[in-house]
Amino acid sequence: MTMKKTLLLLFMFFACAKPVLAQLINIDSIVKVVASRNKHNVNGFSLNKDSLFRRLPFARPGAQRVKLINDLYYYGLYPDIKQETDMGYKILAWAKAHHDLIAEAVICAEQGATMSQNGDEAAALQLGAEAMTAAKAVHDNQALGIVYHDIYQSVFAKPGINLLKARDNVLQSLKFARVANDTLTICWGYEDLYIYYYNIKKTDSAAFYIRKALDWAIKANRLYDICFSINQLGDFTLINGHTDERLKLRYYRGALALSQLTNDVSSIYITSGSLANFYLDKNIDSALFYAYKAYHVGSRMSIQNEAPFVDVIARAYTQKRNIDSAVKYLKLYDTLNTQLYNNKSMVRAQAITFAQKQKEQKAEAYSIALKNSRQRWILAIVIVFLLLIALMFWRNNRLSRKSNALLAQQKRQTELTLADLRSTQQQLIQSEKMASLGEVTAGIAHEIQNPLNFVNNFSEVNREMLEELKDENEKPKAERDEKLVAELINDLIENEQKITQHGKRADGIVKSMLEHSRVSTGQKELTDLNKLVDEYLKLAYRSLQAKEKTLNAAPVTIGMVTAFDGNLPPVNIIPQDIGRVLLNLFNNAFYAVQQKQLTAGPDYKPAVEVTTFTSPPGGGGLGVKVKDNGIGIPDNIKGKIMQPFFTTKPTGQGTGLGLSLSYDIIVKEHGGQLTATSEEGEFTQFEISIPV
Repeated sequence: MTMKKTLLLLFMFFACAKPVLAQLINIDSIVKVVASRNKHNVNGFSLNKDSLFRRLPFARPGAQRVKLINDLYYYGLYPDIKQETDMGYKILAWAKAHHDLIAEAVICAEQGATMSQNGDEAAALQLGAEAMTAAKAVHDNQALGIVYHDIYQSVFAKPGINLLKARDNVLQSLKFARVANDTLTICWGYEDLYIYYYNIKKTDSAAFYIRKALDWAIKANRLYDICFSINQLGDFTLINGHTDERLKLRYYRGALALSQLTNDVSSIYITSGSLANFYLDKNIDSALFYAYKAYHVGSRMSIQNEAPFVDVIARAYTQKRNIDSAVKYLKLYDTLNTQLYNNKSMVRAQAITFAQKQKEQKAEAYSIALKNSRQRWILAIVIVFLLLIALMFWRNNRLSRKSNALLAQQKRQTELTLADLRSTQQQLIQSEKMASLGEVTAGIAHEIQNPLNFVNNFSEVNREMLEELKDENEKPKAERDEKLVAELINDLIENEQKITQHGKRADGIVKSMLEHSRVSTGQKELTDLNKLVDEYLKLAYRSLQAKEKTLNAAPVTIGMVTAFDGNLPPVNIIPQDIGRVLLNLFNNAFYAVQQKQLTAGPDYKPAVEVTTFTSPPGGGGLGVKVKDNGIGIPDNIKGKIMQPFFTTKPTGQGTGLGLSLSYDIIVKEHGGQLTATSEEGEFTQFEISIPV
């Protein structure tokens, strides 16, 4: 009934529209074909609604059941809107009870469109959402096509509608209907496009789509839609600038003949209505004849279908100057409108009651589920508790039987364990250092390979040179090449110096590794941290100056800023180990500013700042900060600088063990922290924190 009602309302709107270019069809041929096809058809209106409803369980789910719902709901004969919506909710309840999502989607969509047209937008939105959810859940193309069509039907007549959005729904409906080969929904889609283009005054497109709608209505053999399409084609009768009234009348009469031949009540209604409006200004008696016909058929359908032609009858009697009859039907028109308003109110009340009942059912179901869930949890907890008690009794009984036998065995094991503990106590001292020994071993081959390669290579060269020198020395003095001998001796001396240099390099790596892995035997003692820092800072700076002299390098002037906290208490540390850490940090700082000076301009002033402080300020620990304005540390290697053998210095200038060893001394031996902050190209700051 939803589709029928919408089209009837739109038909009344289009009845007063101006005619447009003629769309010629062979009306006689169409009437003959459709009448022949439906000659033996038993129309849905002659069937008992309850009988149709009882067929639902026997209809095959899918297309067959959807067609039965169409016959029962779309084209049913209901005296008023309440009975129609009652049937809609009855079908919906049946679909949910039988878990038929396709039927649920279709009836929710149609019922939602009906509620929307009767003014209950809340119920329409709820039913539309349920329809879309069910259709998408079952992934049925026919259901999706119908749902999108009815969403369009629900919103088209609303004020301020977004027509483009409405058209998108129609296109979606057509897309799914084509996939499902649902001829009826395709027909509806073209009728919707006709209405859309007619309203935006694109009459050529409107004429094109109503013609396609007629073709698909004939394929679907839906008499109402055939009659509707023929009636709308009657509006396209403009030929050479003038309305062809005879052509329009032929279309209307052809549709009426078709509806009478097949006894399709809704088709008789729409075609009689078209003729009533056609004759209203031409032949009052004919207008009254067809208006009465449409009125009587409409009164069998619903007040909504009855009222429009009561108004037409009143207008016809007014034109005939029959005032009494005109007043009679005007009063009837007012009465029908009042009843229509009351029926709409009843529909809204019914929808509210249905929604409330659904909420109560959902709340009750949730309450029962929650109660059952709690009971299951309580039962599970009780069972687990009883099992635990039983397990405890069994375990205690078993232990009591074994306890006496275990006592003697435990005594013997205790003595062995005591010996193991004494051995383990000694091993634990070394375990922290040995944790990093795997990393040290992995890097030793690579680190020591370079100096050893140099030693081997230069040794091989020296051997060859000595053999050449020996051959030259065995020659008679007159034949000797003294110049060659001198060159060989000088080369031998230079090579020996390089062998010594790289041997010391290898020796340094080995010593650093031994220092890294050895167990410290130093004893902690109370130490003046300020004095220790100052002593190693001076030592590092003097070492830097001595190295520059050895290499005949230009002296580097580094600004050293110290800020020692004079209130620092003595701290219990191993001075030699902490001194080794400080020396490493100072050397790194000097190296960083030297490297930056190589590329920075003349305005660059190398500086190293050393600060002592309580850590945290005023707290129970002491700290040292070493900050330089050198090259900084790139972000991508900040997480690696404490790893053994990781260094940013060129080959031969660093072992990669300094910061790793420093980290072990501060964190593992003294329980403190060693952190680094840096900005590449700007500064680096290392901070030591030692608990008191």
